Amino acid sequence: MEKRKYGSTDMEVSILGFGGSEIGDQDEQTVNRLLSGALEAGLNLIDTAECYGHSEELIGKVLAGRRDDYYLFTKCGHAAGLEFADWDHCCLSKVLTAA
Repeated sequence: MEKRKYGSTDMEVSILGFGGSEIGDQDEQTVNRLLSGALEAGLNLIDTAECYGHSEELIGKVLAGRRDDYYLFTKCGHAAGLEFADWDHCCLSKVLTAA
């Protein structure tokens, strides 16, 4: 898998990444199979967000022993499932505290 330097960082990231938006409601076995396959194929960039259901938790569980094998990109600010408006300071505080 081709990798490229990420901006001015020292990170070398795969040109393809794994998008975690659809795994938040899957079981651990399925997520493990998908993520393990992605890493074995050479992907080392995983994208997720707080609003992707349980995506962040599942990634953490199934890849706990492989933390040096990937870069995790996450986002916040979208209040899906929370009682706040998008980008509300209370929403951001709650999401960042949970991380």
